[in-house]
Amino acid sequence: QALAIWAVIVAMEQPMTSRLMGTGHARMLVRSAGLNAGLNILLNLLLVPQHAMGWGPTGAAVATLASTSASYVYVRGQSRRLHGIRWVDGHQVRIAAAGAILAGFWWSAPRWAGAHWFDRAWELGLWGLAGLGVYLAVLALVRELHGKDLHFLQYVAHPRSLLAELRGR
Repeated sequence: QALAIWAVIVAMEQPMTSRLMGTGHARMLVRSAGLNAGLNILLNLLLVPQHAMGWGPTGAAVATLASTSASYVYVRGQSRRLHGIRWVDGHQVRIAAAGAILAGFWWSAPRWAGAHWFDRAWELGLWGLAGLGVYLAVLALVRELHGKDLHFLQYVAHPRSLLAELRGR
């Protein structure tokens, strides 16, 4: 459940990340990623082991949710400071709704498909791809998926162009 909420937060952060990357603020995004990773490691060390809080897998999910939320708030604040982006706008609401539908899809999938379809890593990978398809379809239906978004994703998926973006070129 914590990871379903995490998926919604990641989805809400994407438009800001795209804008900041496209306006030459890659270093700030690297700082955000560092904040996310560092906090995630720290929280995992505190929440997961038996000699600490002992929450096990639940602690790992909570750590991921908390670190991503901190990163989201940081990027959100920087987007507001740099570009005047409001804390909540129509795009955020539509993307959050698409993320909520995706979370509902993943939450309900074991109930209608059967838990035995979630036993192996490759099955989880297929469910992840199915969820991506659901998410992209919903984004397209609410008109939040545009050709420029797909072009940008294709561009940064190539290691050379991603490295150039990270270097600010």
